[in-house]
Amino acid sequence: MKTFALSALILGVALFSGCSWFHHSNHGTAAVKAKKAKPAVAAVVTPDLNLAAKVVMYNEVGRFVILNFPPEQMPKSGQIMAIYHAGLKVAQVKVSGSDSAGTLDKDNNNIVADVVTGVPQIGDIVRAE
Repeated sequence: MKTFALSALILGVALFSGCSWFHHSNHGTAAVKAKKAKPAVAAVVTPDLNLAAKVVMYNEVGRFVILNFPPEQMPKSGQIMAIYHAGLKVAQVKVSGSDSAGTLDKDNNNIVADVVTGVPQIGDIVRAE
């Protein structure tokens, strides 16, 4: 009987202590993660200086568009640009004219460009290639 009681006691201790062998303790993990976390790095903000515009008018018969650029960001005459609609390239244009011809309007940032390929729509985004 003593052997049976001793065996039951050893088996009970092994079973109850065995559960802690298979379960990982979650105590203090948040504190450990907080200590291991990297310090916050200050974000570096740089302006996007790429040429970008919007199509404000499209003349289907004449195959030209009027593009509106932000202040101080006008393209060069003869520059090829891509037109995107919903992120997909839909057309390609070539900036036409020169300052002396009056096609570059520096006062309100509009410029005329000839449509080379595709069919642009009003509101499409124009970016330099």
